[in-house]
Amino acid sequence: MLVVRREDEVKAFPHAAGFVTALTGEKDFAGANLAIVRLFGPDLPHYHEARTEFYYIAEGLGTLVVGREVISVKPRTAVIVPPRTAHHLIPHSAVKLHVFSVPAWSEHDEHFIDPDHPMHGYSLFREKVELVNELVRRADLELPPGISGERLEEFTALRMKLVSDEGWDTMNVAELRELLVRKENA
Repeated sequence: MLVVRREDEVKAFPHAAGFVTALTGEKDFAGANLAIVRLFGPDLPHYHEARTEFYYIAEGLGTLVVGREVISVKPRTAVIVPPRTAHHLIPHSAVKLHVFSVPAWSEHDEHFIDPDHPMHGYSLFREKVELVNELVRRADLELPPGISGERLEEFTALRMKLVSDEGWDTMNVAELRELLVRKENA
């Protein structure tokens, strides 16, 4: 079966500290999938029991931690992450990466490492991300298909402000909603 998808025609969805645009998925071909991931903050440490991931950094700078290896990544860097290997990306700027997964991504194959363990220091970050995601869900905020580039970065920057600010409140959700309405009408 032939599958053709364009990034600007596929809806992005919030994931960890950024957005994922799944160009293909398990329903298209169970053997593999391709996604575009934009990160604006650190990903949570995780591993996949059965899946190998191929990362290709398209934009931005960061540090990729794979097992005990710490890798400085920049555009045109490729990294293969084997199954059962803990990994996470810490962006130093907005990062856009292409992730090719074999077999295809499945939520049942994504296992987060206990961020509450003192050596990880992710518990506060995870709690904030979960709260922001809940605020986004309650406000019925959805990214319209085709949102990309500067519009996506502006939305995500505001979303990440919710995560990083100590005093966020419902006004920030209103700001997110207003931003989306403004951008949809642009």
